[in-house]
Parts: sequence; C-alpha cells; structure tokens
Amino acid sequence: MYAGENVKNNQKQVEAITEQLSLAQERLKLSVISTSDYLQIKSELASEKLTLANSQNNLTLAKITLEQLMELPVIPDFEVIAPSLDSLLNKNEQPNAQEVYNLALRMKPQVKNAQLTTESAKLDVKIAKAELLPSLSMNAGLSSGYSSALDGFGYFDQVSNKVAPSAGISLSIPVFQKQQAKTNVSLAKITVNEAELDEINTKNELRKSIEQACTDVTSAQIEYAASQEKYQSQMESDQVSTEKFKNGLMNSVDYLFEKANLITAESDLLQSKYNLIFSYKVVDFYKGIPIKL
Repeated sequence: MYAGENVKNNQKQVEAITEQLSLAQERLKLSVISTSDYLQIKSELASEKLTLANSQNNLTLAKITLEQLMELPVIPDFEVIAPSLDSLLNKNEQPNAQEVYNLALRMKPQVKNAQLTTESAKLDVKIAKAELLPSLSMNAGLSSGYSSALDGFGYFDQVSNKVAPSAGISLSIPVFQKQQAKTNVSLAKITVNEAELDEINTKNELRKSIEQACTDVTSAQIEYAASQEKYQSQMESDQVSTEKFKNGLMNSVDYLFEKANLITAESDLLQSKYNLIFSYKVVDFYKGIPIKL
C-alpha cells in the first residue's frame, strides 16, 4: 500500500514538472528565460521519471513478496485493494505498557510455553526423588501342569488337577544406586533453575518489546502531526513559487529547490503515515486484537 501511494505521488510530480517544462519551452521561445533554466527543468523531469520508474519497480517487488508470503503463484495482474485508512490516523492514543503487558502475559504462546516447560521440569524433580524411596511390589499368578504328552488325561482333567496358584510380595530398598539417584535429583533441580530463568527472560523480552511498541506509538503520532504541518506549509510555499515562476519572478534553480522540498515533505508524510498505522497494529497484536484494516 505504501509503495502504491508512492507511485501515485511520483506520477503527480512527473505531471507537474512536465507542465512546467512546457511552460519553460514557451518562455524560452520568447527569450524570457535562458537555455540554462530550460535545461534545468528538463533535467529535473528526467530525474523525476527515473524516480517514478524506481517506485514502480518497488511496487512490483512488494506485490511479489506479498504473493510469496501468501504462498500464491506470482501473477502479473495481482492487485491489492486498499481500504480507507483515515480512521486509523492519529487517534491520539496513550497506550499503557503495563496494561498491555498484563494482557499479553495471559495469551502469548511463548509465555505459556515457558511456563509449561518450568512445570515439566518440576515434575522431573519429583520423579527423580522417587528413585530414593523404597518400592513395594506384588505379583500373583495361576498356572497348570497341562502337557499334551500325558495320555489319558484331557485338557480339562489336567487343569482341574494341576492348578498351581502363586502370590508374592517384594520390597526393594535402594542402597547401591542411592548416589546415582541423588545425582539425578540435583540435575533435575538445575533443569528447573534453567527453565525458571528462561521463563523470566521470555517475560522480560516481551515486556521490553511492549514498552518499545508503546513508545513508538507516541513518537509516531508526534512525527505524523509534524509531517502534516510541514507538508501543508510546503504546499503553500510551492503554490507561491509556482506562480512566481510562471510570471518570471523566480528562476529555475529556486523553483526546483522549492519543488524538491515539497517532494521531500510529501515523502516524509507518506512514511510517517504508514509508520503510525504500523505502530498502532503492533500494540493491537500484543493486546490480542486481530490485525485488520
């Protein structure tokens, strides 16, 4: 979307310079301006056409990147429908980093994964400690002395006469493997400590990212407001300089300087616009709000 708007802005600049070049050509014929002034306007038009070509190429690359991210085949007539973004601009939000962080803690998968890893490590400690405890086991069985080699006794006769039940109980007390069990417990505790540190680090990284995102919103709002003011001022200045140039009250150097300032102000406004929208959406992401325009 940014690349698309940039192309439109560059097209307008080419049209404006083309119009001024036509005017300069007429004034050159009337010997109102010098050949040098005319050539400067012509050179500026060539420069703006090159800028337009580069921006069109950037738009094409942006579309290809988007198609590939969406796992779609690259087609030449792929277009993006741009929604109205006016309602998203400069909402004068003051996001509270702590509130956003509290929301993110409850829903972000990396935090949940770190918490589950810690819980799993704690269970491993309990399992390792169980190796230090005596174990009591019981067993029971029922068998018969049936053999197909015996004559005169069928299967059921042998089973009824040769049933041999058995039962047993055993107590195992770890003695020789006790040291190994203690080592396993120590290793499991170290794993718990590592998991807890990873969990803390995950939460800290999330907190810092959210604090930066909230700060970016404030900065982006200020930057967008300043860019709007600068662009409006430069627009008015450009209108005055254009009239002066048409009436021969300004030379081509000063006129092109004012035109360059307008182009810069327009570019700065476009960048600050999308930077502001992006900063809003980053905070929405941490809040768990679906990303949409």
